[in-house]
Amino acid sequence: SSLIYLFFTLMLKKDSRVLMIDPSYGEYLHILKNIVSCNIDKFVLERNRDYYFDAAAFKDKLKKEKYDFIILINPNNPTGTYIGDDELRTILKAVDNDTIVWIDEAYIDYVGVEHSLENFASKSDNIVVCKSMSKAFSLSGLRCAYLTGPAKMIDHLKRFSPPWAVSLIAQVAAVESLKNYDYYKNYHQLTNILRNKFAGMLEEINGLKVFEGKINSVLCYIENGKVDAISLTRLCKNHGLYIRDLTGLSEQFADNTVRIAVKDEVFNIKMCSILKEILES
Repeated sequence: SSLIYLFFTLMLKKDSRVLMIDPSYGEYLHILKNIVSCNIDKFVLERNRDYYFDAAAFKDKLKKEKYDFIILINPNNPTGTYIGDDELRTILKAVDNDTIVWIDEAYIDYVGVEHSLENFASKSDNIVVCKSMSKAFSLSGLRCAYLTGPAKMIDHLKRFSPPWAVSLIAQVAAVESLKNYDYYKNYHQLTNILRNKFAGMLEEINGLKVFEGKINSVLCYIENGKVDAISLTRLCKNHGLYIRDLTGLSEQFADNTVRIAVKDEVFNIKMCSILKEILES
């Protein structure tokens, strides 16, 4: 979040035209709308198409419209939609050199670190990759993240970044995490296996439509007509289960969509049992 606020407030103006994915991480819309107050255009991932990212339609939009700034989250949060390497590189080639492209890779490790565009961005003129270490390295709360991009752009940002923006404890934790990447990689792979199995169990519950995606959570649309996302979230809390209500995040979610984090196999079974009891009672 610190890097988002730093970069966006420095690089964007009120007359800037920004293209972003909808639905996506809510912090982006907040800062664009309420802090920078710039012009926002949305490329919508439709629920009735399983939040599919239509690369051809996206490139066509870039041909018709001129943007100062483009935001891509890959894999997307919270839909889990993933744009493949080749497809994404083709899109980036279609972007004007004076258009900045911000790529959020907070969840890329669940696809595979080899798919990151960090090195690609560092050799470009207009592409920036932002990577939080909260998700893939379990460093939530330590507030550690980094940017890679064109050297001139990064040097400019450094002038406005306060010293010790990342605490010493967070720095040590981040370095040790990167030294032991194989440990985390095993858990990323395990999470993918657990997510696939979890999504399958959720699909067996009457009243849920499941969108699995490529991240460490699963998107669920409530279609039984008896409860909405707010009610389901409240009823789950009564059972000690906390899930994310996505009401208000996007029109594509309406008031019927929740996000459920993937846990270990025992807890996943317990979550499904609670959801089944609530939705089928």
